Amino acid sequence: MFQQTTQMIEKARGGQAISVSEGLKILKSQGSEYTQFMAGAHRLKEESLSNRMYLSSIINAKSGRCAGNCSFCAQSSHHQTETPVYPHKS
Repeated sequence: MFQQTTQMIEKARGGQAISVSEGLKILKSQGSEYTQFMAGAHRLKEESLSNRMYLSSIINAKSGRCAGNCSFCAQSSHHQTETPVYPHKS
């Protein structure tokens, strides 16, 4: 079981794509096999991208009084919500 897991990780390390059946094996893995896949993925990430993390944040450029009438959105001027209202940020 773990030998095949290690082989897939090494395959990825070499830049080779895994097969559909190998991908399904990863998706269906559980317990210690799942842990081994996650540890292998983390090792590959560190080798490729180092151990640094880059964060981004998203802010809306404008809030409230949107002319759209999207039923799911609290920023629409068509709905009575307590969404903060401010003009376009530059």
